[in-house]
Amino acid sequence: ENSSGLFLIEHKVYEQKITAIARELSDLIENANAIIFGVDRNLYVNEWNKNTIVATGYAKKEVIGKKIAGFLVEKNQREKFRAMLQDVLGGGVLSL
Repeated sequence: ENSSGLFLIEHKVYEQKITAIARELSDLIENANAIIFGVDRNLYVNEWNKNTIVATGYAKKEVIGKKIAGFLVEKNQREKFRAMLQDVLGGGVLSL
């Protein structure tokens, strides 16, 4: 009996399922009707969805890998971001 071959097949199926779940979650975050961004423990941006682009004016490629405080706390963006965030938190919807 070739148990190592069976293990490899099961492992490959498991990897494919995990990859599919990761892709679905990524699509959900990207297309969610909400402002969603992620940062690592050092506050470097690692996720930035479409509504976050609308709310901040920053493209994803501009912010990934950058420290969030370096651009979201700029004076000329604070009020716009805060107003949009308050609107969304109050049940409002951002239209793209």
